[in-house]
Parts: sequence; structure tokens; C-alpha cells
Amino acid sequence: MNDTPSEGNHDEVPPNAKGPTEPTKGRARRRLRLIQLIVGVILVLVAAIGIGYPLYWNHRSSIGSQTILKGQIQNIKRVLNSPSGSTCAAMPGPGILDIPKLGLFASVVQGIDPVTLETSIGHDPSTPWPSKTGTGLLAAHDVSFFSQIDNLQVGDEIKYVVPCGVMVFTVTGHQVTHPGAIFKFGAVGGVVLDTCWPTTALFYTPTRYIVTAKYLKTVPVSTENLKQPTESTVAIPNLVVPAPPTLVQQGITLSTNSQMMGTMSFSGSPSSTFIQSPATLSFEASGLNLWFAMLHSLSQNRPDWLKLLGPNVSFPAQLMGQKLYSTTPLFVNEIVKTTTPVGITLTTTLNGKYPVVVHESVEGNKIVVTGLSVS
Repeated sequence: MNDTPSEGNHDEVPPNAKGPTEPTKGRARRRLRLIQLIVGVILVLVAAIGIGYPLYWNHRSSIGSQTILKGQIQNIKRVLNSPSGSTCAAMPGPGILDIPKLGLFASVVQGIDPVTLETSIGHDPSTPWPSKTGTGLLAAHDVSFFSQIDNLQVGDEIKYVVPCGVMVFTVTGHQVTHPGAIFKFGAVGGVVLDTCWPTTALFYTPTRYIVTAKYLKTVPVSTENLKQPTESTVAIPNLVVPAPPTLVQQGITLSTNSQMMGTMSFSGSPSSTFIQSPATLSFEASGLNLWFAMLHSLSQNRPDWLKLLGPNVSFPAQLMGQKLYSTTPLFVNEIVKTTTPVGITLTTTLNGKYPVVVHESVEGNKIVVTGLSVS
């Protein structure tokens, strides 16, 4: 358990200053203790949800993410253009998380269940919405919307856009912790960002990375606040693994195969928007389908299947006919040009004696093996 207050959580009151009455102080203390308890419980729940994460990520949809975001932008614009748009007050609720330093601009909706986290940042319903007086917890998967929140530093701004206003928060601290940790917050409102640690992990980890921020001010919404970062629309092709039906029926997805996972990295020239979107895991799911199809084909000594999966590849003879399995984690490197997936490199050790590197490339609407080396 961690009782250490976050930076900037306590304001000193001069001895002679006139403060709130005892009943008011009592209510404030009870409210603060409740928030501390709730956040501790939430961290446990979010970590537990992470157990199912590897089984859901191949169903994520970048198209769904963009649809939700566009709907929220349209709703905010509709309120702005209404007769009361110039005088209405910002109300806590669903909105858009805008972190300029990270180029993150994504929808926030109610809920932290796996279905919600497939396409959006989730708000835990047992906490207040982020506001001037309430501290809310926002959660997202690692290798997704919150994959770069470890780059935030004290003083960086976090904006939360809702109809009629933009609530601005300033980062007060960050830490790596475990489910059940207790966090203390001051009297002002705030926001807590929560994801898995490390933020590049493709495996279940109960360790959490937490960013805390306190309320600073609310400013009017303008069209500038609704501009998404350059190349904000991320859509990946529905990639096809050229596997025959007999092979597909054996199961070539992560949910039907056992695989130790490592971490994800990127090369080429990927945009921050791509890295912080569901497209990363959707693309990886296609790459893993091809990986499992290849392993099954090698194990069953099916050169005819391998010819479909890697038309121009000479597969190593020492791997043919063996039951193949990873004895080290599978590390994934995605090669991306801005927001366009180009290829994937997979690295692991098979059967404790074959260090392998597999290269996969996108060719039209297909993903195929273009190289396999054994050292």
C-alpha cells in the first residue's frame, strides 16, 4: 500500500486564516477518504480486466474508435452552434482527452470493460467525471491510447473537452505501482490516467503506470480545440492470411494457441497517432495469425501450405516436421510509414535451440512471410 501524497496535493493554511467549519471539514475528510478507497479498488479491477486483454485485442477496431470520436466532435459542435452555445457552462461527462505533448486526441466514454476499452479510453463509473471538484480515473490498454503517457512530466497540460468548455489539468506526478495502491488528492478536482506497465507489454502484467493531474482552469471551446492532430485518421486494411481452409480450421489466432509474448516496438516512420490507436494491436493480430499458420505448417511438414504463406521463402529444413514452440517471449516490431502498416518482424527462440527472426510484409490486402532466418 502506498500512502505517500502526490506532489502538490496539500496546501498550507496560515494559522490565523479563517477556515471551514468542523462539519464542513469532516465532510471533506470523508469525501477524500472515499476517493482514496475508490481509486485503490479501481486499480485492482482494471488490473483484473487486463487478464482478458490478450484474448480481446485481435477484435479491436480502429474504425470504431474513429466513429465514436467523430460523433463526440459533432455533438460538441452542435452544442456550440445552438442558441445557448455561447453562454452554457461546461458540465462533467463523456468527452475528448487531448494531450498536446503526446499528440493524443481520443474519445472518453463510460466504462472500463473490455468491449469499451477496445475502441475508447474508459472512465470508471465509480469515480466522478474529471472536473473542478471531482477526481476521475481514466483507463486504457497499454500498446494503445496510453502507450506514451510515461513521457508526461510534472507541469504538462492535459485537456478534457466537453460541450461548453475545455477543462485544463496539470500533471502533478507519476509512478509505477501495483493494484490496491492508495493515492491522496487535494481539495481541487483532478484526473488519474491508468495503464499497464511497461506500456509496451503484450503480456498480462498487474503492475500499473499512474499519472496524476490536478484541475487548473476551464476555458471556452473553440474550433481549435476540436482539431485533431495531423494524420489523425488511422485505418488499417482488413489483412488476409493466405492460409488454406484446412489450416484455418486448426486455429491460427492468439486465442487458440499458446504463446509467450514480449513487448512491441516500432520502426520506419510511425506517427504518434498510429502508436496511440487500436490499429497497433489490430495489425499485430494479423501478424500473429500468419505466425501461427506458419508454425502449424512447419510442424506438419506441409510445404504446400508454406508456399501459400511465403511464396518466395525457403523455409529451414531443420524446422520441418518438428513440434515447434517458443521458449523465450515473442517480440514484435511493427514497421509503419506514418499511419500505413508496411511489415512486422517477429523474434523468439523455438524449442530452446533455434533463435529465429521472421519478416512479414503487407502486399495489397494480404500479409505474407518474406523472410525467416535461424541462427
